Amino acid sequence: MLKFVQCIKGQPDIELYEFRQYWSDYCTRLSGFLKSHGITRIDFSTTLAVEDTLKIMVERGTRQAYDGMVEVYFENAGVLRRLLDIPGFQDDLSQIQALQEEFVDLGHSTFFFAMDDEGP
Repeated sequence: MLKFVQCIKGQPDIELYEFRQYWSDYCTRLSGFLKSHGITRIDFSTTLAVEDTLKIMVERGTRQAYDGMVEVYFENAGVLRRLLDIPGFQDDLSQIQALQEEFVDLGHSTFFFAMDDEGP
């Protein structure tokens, strides 16, 4: 299974509450957009702003956590390539990207493709 992963960091001048409002709208719009193009599995996660998150970052010496994560699943690379060829797909995608630019710190976010590995 191929997936497209977005580890998202909010813009530094946006408070957590405001980020969560943008995030909710982003999840709704991205989910609708992808489902309209036949994508059936999309997972959205938000980082918990709790003491245990801070504690593990300090104990392990990691960087600050991302604010949200999106995983979009594709059966294979061919499905993704076919999507990119659908008329209007790129225009719809541009609208999603414009929304990202309103609240996402793209320079501190990470987007990548990954493959699920089979366990032992």
